[in-house]
Amino acid sequence: MKRKLKARLAKAEKGFTLVELIVVIAIIAVLAAILIPTLTAQLQKSQVTSCDTTARKLYDFTNEYITKYVTAGGSYTDAPTHFTVDLSTTTDPDIFDDSDAKEKVGGFVENLKGDFNLKDTSKAVIFIDKYGKAYAALYTESGYTISGNEFSKPDDTVTTNIAWKDGKHEGVTTDGYVVGTYPKVEFKAST
Repeated sequence: MKRKLKARLAKAEKGFTLVELIVVIAIIAVLAAILIPTLTAQLQKSQVTSCDTTARKLYDFTNEYITKYVTAGGSYTDAPTHFTVDLSTTTDPDIFDDSDAKEKVGGFVENLKGDFNLKDTSKAVIFIDKYGKAYAALYTESGYTISGNEFSKPDDTVTTNIAWKDGKHEGVTTDGYVVGTYPKVEFKAST
């Protein structure tokens, strides 16, 4: 009898009890609950950085193109305070309407799409003031709809009507789209 009891005890010690398994699963669940949001936030941060970098490149490209355009004899009308360039279209904006200058430096939208290898879902808005200086770019590789009234530049201050996540610019809109800007828009959006 003692031998059978010892054999059973020895056999029982080789496995895990149900309570031990539940405790281990609970610990793993707690660690996952801590780790997953952190990793998700870091992933989103890297996406924002990538879009911000692209926006900066769009800004630089636009200013370089404007310099070439002016050098080639292009000029601007000074009626509006800024021009919006929507890269989801295939035609150059009215700001580049001097056909001789455009022919010398090439089509703005086509050059930009070619240099950036923009996808069909990519969109960007670049604002150019009446003196031909790009001052803000907005870019996304998602289906986020960009409209001309989402940025404005009164008195040299870039403002936005985009609803940013948590009420501030993190590069993520309230509906979850990642958007890059340059110069950075860092303050609370007006709603």
